[in-house]
Amino acid sequence: MVNTQMTKDSLMQYTLFALFFIALLSYAVFGLESLLVSLVSVGVAVGLDFLLSKVMGSKGQRNTMSAAVFGLIVAMSYSLGEPTVMPGMVYPVLAGGLELYIYPALISAVGLIVFKKLQGLTGRKYVNPAAIAKLLVLGLLFLPMLTSVNALLPIEHTTSINLQAPLTEEVFGSTLIAGYGDQDALMTRLLTTGVLTDNPLFDTIHVMIVGKYHGWIGGFSSILVMAIGLVLFAVARKYIKWRITLTYLVATGIFAVIMGVIYGGDALITDITYRLLFHLFIGS
Repeated sequence: MVNTQMTKDSLMQYTLFALFFIALLSYAVFGLESLLVSLVSVGVAVGLDFLLSKVMGSKGQRNTMSAAVFGLIVAMSYSLGEPTVMPGMVYPVLAGGLELYIYPALISAVGLIVFKKLQGLTGRKYVNPAAIAKLLVLGLLFLPMLTSVNALLPIEHTTSINLQAPLTEEVFGSTLIAGYGDQDALMTRLLTTGVLTDNPLFDTIHVMIVGKYHGWIGGFSSILVMAIGLVLFAVARKYIKWRITLTYLVATGIFAVIMGVIYGGDALITDITYRLLFHLFIGS
């Protein structure tokens, strides 16, 4: 992905600064908790990197910058709350209290020890350390809760949801606003709820692109992530191959349009618009 002129240390510095700004500005949406999660994740990663460098010697040399980036990646892909549109799904990891910091610390520890240091001994990394550590820790922890549909859907909701219905403007738009919008704004009518209006598209665009109040810390503002990405490209444009990212986003958009054509209702353009908003801007 990077030409030979860019060293690994330089790349880690650029990445660290980019993630740092996202983490810092996440305070505006999530408050102090997001900053503490970032601090815990980075602290665990950097501390373990230092300890392992003492134990492993030349086989596991200290790389503080890379460990800090890894810790921030763990924090940025961690959730601080559950979407309010799913009232029956109360996971301990999302419930607040010490669990809010214990789980990212575990993910950071498992990822750095097992999937960065030990996997690095093989000469190459076959899986993304942060992603596979999150999957392992949270997957094994909550696997019993995912064994049946009834564990995911409250009983009173299982008979009222039509899974084959088109993702109409009213249903899909209102769901995204209710699940990821600012609940304080909804209460004070700074944003419409989508339920009481015929056209929630504007509010949906605002939530998906400007500010999401539930989900991953690093995905709270898509427009902020894009802006920082453009700055990063401008600074390192001679080294970073932007075509990989562009190809991924274009492919995602194409498949979203195809699914909209297959499953769309009467308002085909509206359905495709919502699918594009969801698939391009929902993630971290």
